[in-house]
Amino acid sequence: MLKPLAIFVLLMASAPALAAPPASSEAKAKDPKRKICQPVEETGSRLSSKRICMTAEQWAAQNRGTRDSAKRSEKPSANAGGN
Repeated sequence: MLKPLAIFVLLMASAPALAAPPASSEAKAKDPKRKICQPVEETGSRLSSKRICMTAEQWAAQNRGTRDSAKRSEKPSANAGGN
């Protein structure tokens, strides 16, 4: 009699955790206004780093800018070669 009761109590106690996975983690992952902090190494020092905090939108914009800059530097210029 006690064993089925104990199993029932354990199942009921864990039911909320099993029934509803946290939706807030998904919402946070897609929220462009969430704050993200990342360590950034300072130039000239192997040990020193700063912690830079920006929103997800700002990090995405910075990554796009860096990627675009790298693509522009890879393209051959109109004045290159042919001297």
